[in-house]
Amino acid sequence: MMSGIDIEKSADKTTSVTLGDKITYTITIKNNSNKKINNVSINDTIPTNTSFVDMDRSYYYNTDGTN
Repeated sequence: MMSGIDIEKSADKTTSVTLGDKITYTITIKNNSNKKINNVSINDTIPTNTSFVDMDRSYYYNTDGTN
């Protein structure tokens, strides 16, 4: 992992789920350094007994380029 980067993953369902439920995961990446970091790639493995359905390709970044 790169120094100065924090990565958090959360889910909208944290207790039991039933067959057919959708689980939304959110991955948050934060640059804690005072330098711009380029070419960051994040890989996330799909949990066992789940399947990929869809992805929201939206993202947020600070307009000053700090994070």
